Amino acid sequence: MAAVPVTDEEHRMLAHLAAHHPERAAAYPARLPRAARGTMTRLLAALLREEVWPSAGVRTLAADPSGEAGALLGREALDVLTEEGATGVLLLPVTDGTLLAVGVIDRSTLRRTRTTPTVCLITANGRELVGHPVTLLTALTPLAAPGHRRAWQEFTAEVADSVANLALSHTNVDLRSEALAATARRLGARDAGELLALLGRDTDADDINLLADGLCAEGHNIHPCGRVRKGMLPEENHLYAAENAGRTGLRLVAVRTGHTLATPDPEGREADEILAGHFPALYRHARRELTDRGLDPDGFRVYPVHPWQADHTIPACYAAQIAEGTVVLLPDAVLPARPTASVRSVVTEPGADGRRLVVKTSLDVLLTSTRRNISPASTRNGPAVSRILTEIFAAEPGLARRARPVRELAGLSFASDSPGGPELEPGRGDALRRNLSLLLREDLSSHVAPGESALSGCALFARSPVTGRTLLADLVVQYARARDIGHLEAARAVLRDYLGLLLPVTLTLMVAYGIALESHLQNTVVVFRDGRPVRLLLRDFAGMRLHAGRLREAGVAFDPHPGSVTVISDPAKLHDRFCYAVLRANVTEFVGTLAEEFALPEEESWRATWEEAERAFAELAGRPGLALRAGADRAAISAPALRQKMFVRMRLEGDAAGELYQRVDNPLHRAAGAPSVAATDH
Repeated sequence: MAAVPVTDEEHRMLAHLAAHHPERAAAYPARLPRAARGTMTRLLAALLREEVWPSAGVRTLAADPSGEAGALLGREALDVLTEEGATGVLLLPVTDGTLLAVGVIDRSTLRRTRTTPTVCLITANGRELVGHPVTLLTALTPLAAPGHRRAWQEFTAEVADSVANLALSHTNVDLRSEALAATARRLGARDAGELLALLGRDTDADDINLLADGLCAEGHNIHPCGRVRKGMLPEENHLYAAENAGRTGLRLVAVRTGHTLATPDPEGREADEILAGHFPALYRHARRELTDRGLDPDGFRVYPVHPWQADHTIPACYAAQIAEGTVVLLPDAVLPARPTASVRSVVTEPGADGRRLVVKTSLDVLLTSTRRNISPASTRNGPAVSRILTEIFAAEPGLARRARPVRELAGLSFASDSPGGPELEPGRGDALRRNLSLLLREDLSSHVAPGESALSGCALFARSPVTGRTLLADLVVQYARARDIGHLEAARAVLRDYLGLLLPVTLTLMVAYGIALESHLQNTVVVFRDGRPVRLLLRDFAGMRLHAGRLREAGVAFDPHPGSVTVISDPAKLHDRFCYAVLRANVTEFVGTLAEEFALPEEESWRATWEEAERAFAELAGRPGLALRAGADRAAISAPALRQKMFVRMRLEGDAAGELYQRVDNPLHRAAGAPSVAATDH
């Protein structure tokens, strides 16, 4: 069912499409209800999980038209909620005279609540059904403390931006899926697994990975602003996102060598040297352009920046440096690339040796919950951590069999040429340091063999263009068909195979080396063969946590950039990172999806998760000097409650709030006391 735009952001997006993409303008209104519903349910889940309402004022009612819920809501409103699946109604106070009635479908682990996408606002003047998250947040503004009103309004604007962008994502993904469905019919592919395998015969692993990323309409699997790109115009959002047009022509910028902080690769090559080797014609053009301006190209480092950054941030942030010739924009030098699901990380076209590079660019745009520029610490630490992980995996055959790090090769950031003095001028240092940065990462293809497909974890939960189920469900069906077993048995086996890769790797790194990877779905690439997860590719190390003491005891030398937030001394921060990235943002999605698609009970899946963790802990406890540490880490991740970050509360309470956490029930605690699940032999 089509809908008319509700917010200014939706009106602007539709006007842009009507002027430049009329075929998408015709399809866009029909996607608005889906975008609003999806955002609404994620928003409500977050508001409830993070207890934006004082729990003392919340009541739960049965969804009974003859009971209190029927009397308060009225038959018509209650019918809408029950038709959307409500089995109960939460009554939440807004002001003395206003209540919000939320239909609850069910509740699951980690305080996840599935709600109806429509709520009922009950006031002294009557009842109003609300189905748009911006309308809801506007009505709930009285809940904000006086000092938080501005933050509440800013968050409401972010939600509006995300809904408009999400509707565009659905529009483009639906059109792309129609084309891929036609290709599947032509090739005789029965599901997405077969389609990707067939397409992979004629291209490389990165191309297939990008194709799957382009099916990810929804964005972040937890945050309600999964498609916020605050600061991007509609045309820019259309151009630079993987699920939309998916083309990013990186611009080149020249920076005087004395104003750069460079971290080379293990062979001693700096980022600009690596890029010049891959794209010699482009770099010859850039050198000629510098020469034509009367500049010595040998006095500059030339490196790519995101086109949005080149258009918006660099001219403003580096105005003085541009005026004095320290920073030189080269608008005619463009490096063709395609964005991954993260937007700011892009994959180049094949270079002179036929290989691609991944460029993680600085992008001063609000994506999900933070602005995505890059600190100098990340450009220095990323390549160093890559070398550490490569050495660890070489020394640990059990890890190397299960996973491989995707190395960050080299980094660059803006710096001062004042030796021994302040790095940058006071007041503007942070912006200057972070907005002209990049990391070069190796491509995926060297880690993927013929007959395998490498898919970002987030792509597994996108809709299959062949069957309409999730890509993960299609892969389970492919697994079942290849082994002539039932779908439920295949779902169990796929989950166990995946857990058998993820948990031994992440737990071994945490316990033995003090490394907690940020292994959420976007950073975890899963390599499949005939529907079976056979290997993980682990990427993007900026959000990991490294325990200095454990690293040192493991004999690992690491000299971090001064002030790196990555390096910690409290083991609890390792546990927090593991519980968020591995459990909440990764395993939970597998558990919930397999329950929904194949009726695999969640409790059974969490028991399987705990059993795999127990095997890893038992192996670690047998290593010299690790028994006590393995026991302490085991107790921490199986504790009755886990600390979880509150994304929405942090936005609603503003920057001064810092990082906010809450305690949630731990599914591994229940699983640790449950009977064993018999492992399926596969």
